[in-house]
Amino acid sequence: MMDTLLKRSLGKWQGTKKLWLSPGKKCRESDITVTVDQSALGRCAVITYGWSFAGEPQEGVLVLNTDYGKGSIQAAWVDSFHMANGIMILKGGFTGQDKLDLIGQYAAPPGPDWGWRIELSALDEKTIRVITYNVTPGGDEQLAIEVIVSPVR
Repeated sequence: MMDTLLKRSLGKWQGTKKLWLSPGKKCRESDITVTVDQSALGRCAVITYGWSFAGEPQEGVLVLNTDYGKGSIQAAWVDSFHMANGIMILKGGFTGQDKLDLIGQYAAPPGPDWGWRIELSALDEKTIRVITYNVTPGGDEQLAIEVIVSPVR
């Protein structure tokens, strides 16, 4: 029941995470490990990952559930660095056989909420790329993260 992209992604992956804390600033790089499993009798994908920031371990989880009746995806995301104090709910869908696009919002007091957009795509059969963007209240996107992983051999 899981989409082809997610089915092909099942297993253990490793690669590099680039993090931009501010637009135009140098990115910070770290190694990242990713595991993609399925749950709920194949209706959900559970993506867990670990990386580091300034030598400190970080980890996160993204749970994706496909609503085949509507052709959409709902997701819940928590990360020890980015979403340590809550769970972000994201919605979106597949924008092709090899690309998933999700968007959610997070509070940015005292101003309006900001957005967080996640693109997950297969660059080829052995490479997955995840790009995330901070989305300003005005709709401008700022590159926040790029992850490129390959299967663990």
